[in-house]
Amino acid sequence: MRAKNILFINSEMTPYLPATDLATRSRTLVHSMQARKHEVRTCMPKWGIINERRNMLHEVIRLSGTSVSINGSEHQLQIKVASLQVAKTQIYFIDGEDYFRRKGMWCDSRGREYADLGERSIFFVRGLMDTVKRLNWKPDLVHCSGWMAAMAPLYLKKAIANDPTFANVKVVMSLTGPVFKKILGKKFFTAISFGGVTREDIADICPEDTCDFNQFMKIGVKYADGIIYESKKVDESLKEYVAELGKPLLRYKKEERIADEYEVFYEKVMRRRKVVAPVQEVQEVQGVQEVQEVQGVQDVQEGQEVQEGQEV
Repeated sequence: MRAKNILFINSEMTPYLPATDLATRSRTLVHSMQARKHEVRTCMPKWGIINERRNMLHEVIRLSGTSVSINGSEHQLQIKVASLQVAKTQIYFIDGEDYFRRKGMWCDSRGREYADLGERSIFFVRGLMDTVKRLNWKPDLVHCSGWMAAMAPLYLKKAIANDPTFANVKVVMSLTGPVFKKILGKKFFTAISFGGVTREDIADICPEDTCDFNQFMKIGVKYADGIIYESKKVDESLKEYVAELGKPLLRYKKEERIADEYEVFYEKVMRRRKVVAPVQEVQEVQGVQEVQEVQGVQDVQEGQEVQEGQEV
């Protein structure tokens, strides 16, 4: 695989957070891709449990100071950075007093889940997109890992698809086992609106004004170009949805194999493209009405038709 610009959007990562399977694999992946001469940028939330002094975080003034509007309120954005010495790369932390000063990631010390989980994800994703644009750096591929990154594929493909920084970017979404039990409600659905994205863009996934964890992750799946199972505990309903959409899929791999396997998968996703089938040819077979519905779009990879549900 030729050297690419890869943006990692991580929900968690060691050494800044406890060594869960996801946090450890996220660090391994960043280190591996950097070692293979890819140009890497990494963003993650500045969770309140992250010790800034111990991990030597400091604020980047030139990237901070903007705000993200959610449900009519302005939320100030702070960008902090630390160096991951082993990988020789910088980690950008998205911080905001309204969302990331609590001492829990999705629940408090008593196990009570926060009511604004969806809005926190939206703030994080929109904040990091603004940050990447300010870095004057264009990614070729974005790898979204875990629940906090689930809104990124939607915004990348719908809200800022024509932005020079993100135009034609490929998006990979990593799925994990269930994290929260909270049912997201009306505030989440009104918070979605941004850059032309509306409630209607996820109406097929969340027909009511409620959204559980699996539905939340399906939003990322719907708009991603490729899917990775980052855990052995991915829910069956998510697996069925992935199969239904026919997305390129990489199943769970042991940590020692992810560098090789992921790089091959990235290359296959990068080679996929959309082409428009000749309208006249389709009309002869299906009729004009059906052409308008499917718009003649087919998935093609390396000159061959990609079959639905294909694993690569």
